[in-house]
Amino acid sequence: MKKLSDLKIGVRLGLGFGVLLGLMVLLNGIGLLNMQRMNDRLERIVKVNNVRIKCANDAAKAVHTISRVMRTIVLLDDQRAKQEEVKKIEAARVIYKEAMTKLEELDATEKGKEMLAKVKGATTTASAANNRVIELGLANKRAEAVALLMREAVPLTAKAQDAFDENLKYQEERVAFRYQEAESSYAHTRIIMLTIGLISLLVGALIAFLLTRSITRPVRELALAAESLSRGDVNVAIEVRSTDEVGQLCGSFGRMVENISETAKAAERVAAGDLAVEITAKSDKDVLAQSMISVVKSLRELVTDANQLSEAAVAGKLATRGDADKFTGGYKEIVNGINATLDAVIGPLNVAATYIEQISKGVIPTHITENYNGDFNAIKQNLNVLIDAMNKITAAAKEIAGGNLVVEIRERSEHDELMKALGAMVRKLSEVVAEVKFAADNVSQGSNEMSTGSEQMSQGASEQAAAAEEASSSMEQMSANIKQNADNALQTEKI
Repeated sequence: MKKLSDLKIGVRLGLGFGVLLGLMVLLNGIGLLNMQRMNDRLERIVKVNNVRIKCANDAAKAVHTISRVMRTIVLLDDQRAKQEEVKKIEAARVIYKEAMTKLEELDATEKGKEMLAKVKGATTTASAANNRVIELGLANKRAEAVALLMREAVPLTAKAQDAFDENLKYQEERVAFRYQEAESSYAHTRIIMLTIGLISLLVGALIAFLLTRSITRPVRELALAAESLSRGDVNVAIEVRSTDEVGQLCGSFGRMVENISETAKAAERVAAGDLAVEITAKSDKDVLAQSMISVVKSLRELVTDANQLSEAAVAGKLATRGDADKFTGGYKEIVNGINATLDAVIGPLNVAATYIEQISKGVIPTHITENYNGDFNAIKQNLNVLIDAMNKITAAAKEIAGGNLVVEIRERSEHDELMKALGAMVRKLSEVVAEVKFAADNVSQGSNEMSTGSEQMSQGASEQAAAAEEASSSMEQMSANIKQNADNALQTEKI
């Protein structure tokens, strides 16, 4: 058997209102039925009981009229007047007959028939006595008429009157009985209607409570879940307790939460760098999942391009760039930004490589005048310092080549081996030149002394030979130093 909450809302509302309508119909039906009963009883009182009382009164009044007129006939002397009174008796008897006929028609009960039979018997006997009295009165036999009146007619009429009174009392009792029935029916109907009305109120309140709770409780839970979702909390549990429209809504809402939760977890994995996540769209209209799939696809392509650029950079292929046309929107801007970054990095590196290549070939370029930032500016400044140093070294070498051995050679740092070697070369050249000059002076002095005497010629020749040998040795040393300086200059050119 289905629970109330498993029924469709329309069915529940229909059942609830159906029960209430049924109770209202029952209440109205019972009320109308009992009102009809009361109306029937009141109508019987008005159209039957009251009419029977009226007929009984009319019959009794007719009998009383006959009795009174009969006495008048006995007392009157005028025959014409007596005939007028006879007409009254005849009219009264017509009224009596009509009343009795009506009573017989209206009263079908056994007791009523018995009462009418008793009345008719009494009135028939009294009527016979009355007729004799009237005949004696019309015959002007007053004494006999009075005697018969007092002896028979009056007692029989009184007996008939008693029968009428008894019948009238019976009719009044019947009216009272019918009234009691109507009053009892009213009280009974009132109790039943109040009871059914109270039951209807209680049932209506219960139905309203159950219907409201079966709808508002899951709706309230959905509202709380929606509030949590609006705050970004996807850890929401939706419990489906029914199979009605609200239950179906809860199921759909739960599946929506599950979909959002799966997408959120996928986004969390993507945010952590896990691009191996697989996202499946629930339908062609699942925009969220399809968007996440596009995001993951774009990120994978970005990572692929970045890896390709990294591998190309490691391989020295600095001209490799990412294909920005494969992307759209912000992803395209990212690739363009990476390409622009590579251009900004590789441009100064190409300039530096060109300058180093020129320096390696002995070409001393001009200063780098482009504007760079950060480390690239430091590289530019260092290259410009190197160019200045090469210019100074070249100028010093030119001075030395021109015979200026007193040129100032300054070491740029304690690790400046080139300037140290160049300074050592200058010092060696200075020593060689000094030795050569000293030898030349000795040769000149020897030549002068050779002209002074032959004795000293031999000695002078010997000294000259020794000086020449020493000069030769000095020249060999100077040649070695010059060769060393040439090697150092070659190394400087290579640097």
